[in-house]
Amino acid sequence: MRKAEREIKDFEEIVQLVGRCDTIRLGLLDDGAPYIVPLSFGYEVENGKIALYFHGAKEGRKHELIE
Repeated sequence: MRKAEREIKDFEEIVQLVGRCDTIRLGLLDDGAPYIVPLSFGYEVENGKIALYFHGAKEGRKHELIE
């Protein structure tokens, strides 16, 4: 983290932050260049972990890069 004093370490604070968001940005690498996709998402908290869920087509650039 570039500015350590701004890092959020408290898990509950992180969960609250995620809960206030309606979009995440998925960053992928495409032949050395960044490819960033905004996504709607859902999430759940279980056993001290956050699981993020998003959906998309089973074809296209994002899908190819994830593969």
